[in-house]
Amino acid sequence: MRWNYKLFDVEHDGGQPGTDAPPAANENSQPGAGQPAPDAPPAADAPPAPQPYYPDNLAENLRGKDDKETIDRLAKAVAGYRNRDSKNNVPKNIEEYYDFADTDIPDDVQAYFKDLKDDPIYQSLAREALQNNVPKSVLQKITTAAFQAAYESGVLEPPLDVAKERAALIPPDYQNAGKAAQDKAIDARMQANEDFVKLLVKDGKLDKDVGEYSLLMLMDSAAGNKFLEAFRNFATRGDQAGPIAGGGMSSGDDLAALRQECWNCSKSAMSRALPKKWKRLMPVMNR
Repeated sequence: MRWNYKLFDVEHDGGQPGTDAPPAANENSQPGAGQPAPDAPPAADAPPAPQPYYPDNLAENLRGKDDKETIDRLAKAVAGYRNRDSKNNVPKNIEEYYDFADTDIPDDVQAYFKDLKDDPIYQSLAREALQNNVPKSVLQKITTAAFQAAYESGVLEPPLDVAKERAALIPPDYQNAGKAAQDKAIDARMQANEDFVKLLVKDGKLDKDVGEYSLLMLMDSAAGNKFLEAFRNFATRGDQAGPIAGGGMSSGDDLAALRQECWNCSKSAMSRALPKKWKRLMPVMNR
């Protein structure tokens, strides 16, 4: 019996009857075409969304849902602080604290504010005030009150007028001399006083601490220099290069006479003449 190949509706190239020929390849077919696709690997988990950054101790009301919102809130807060500081007159630099033009200063202490910008204590106060956003008016009111209280309590040193003090030290022979010659004479006069005190310390006649204290308290005024000059002339008899061996007084009788003269002074006059800080060092005279 012969097979009717037409039943297969395929073309045969002479293969054996009953052999199934593979389907003709399609030029557009891909390897594995017609086969079931392998299972795809599971999709990787998506990375978590980045969290907004918050500096340590940032207030809750300044934390936004993202960095942009946080920055916007911070900018708004800074603008508010600047506006507040502007209304409170917080200076932008330390020099503004030195301008007391708008501050009411009592007449008693006016002289102390003339060179306050050169005072290291006030400079330190101004630096701290600037760092802590202290308004100009607040610092100046505190400073004025402190000076007034110090003046009334008697612990405030008299203001130093350098030009006036030096003018009072011009020797009589130099009153009509030129300024350069006067300055040289003044410096020489002061230097002689300083050398005298240092010589007392060197010779063991005066403790070093006492000598340094004397220079500190007396050398910045004409009166103090004149006192040292008088003591120097007395101690050296005016014609010796250094202190005399006995320390100044010629006998015990001289000391007794000087002491009696002091006690015969009017106590009331002495009390009026001495500043309060001096009277505390002389309790007997205050009785």
